[in-house]
Amino acid sequence: PEARPRVRSRRRGRTAATTSPAPPAGTGIVVPDRTPYVEVLVDGVKVGVSPLGTARHPFAIPVGAHTVVLVEPATGQTVARKRITIRAGQGTVVRP
Repeated sequence: PEARPRVRSRRRGRTAATTSPAPPAGTGIVVPDRTPYVEVLVDGVKVGVSPLGTARHPFAIPVGAHTVVLVEPATGQTVARKRITIRAGQGTVVRP
């Protein structure tokens, strides 16, 4: 997805709100569907539950090194802990 350019409205030359540039396509992580589901933490922050993201639209995280932890919510048990490095345009699949 590309960032949308500023658009001038017809009403008194006002400028419509803009979006920040989108991360490069494919930048982020994908956590496939799992039964039972798992909570997904990136760098210690809960970002969602599985499934998270898709191959075409990964869950966006910044470029760089990250720790991804998958936790089974019923037991609080860590299912997987992965150290990953995200590069621009790269999607990374995280599996238990």
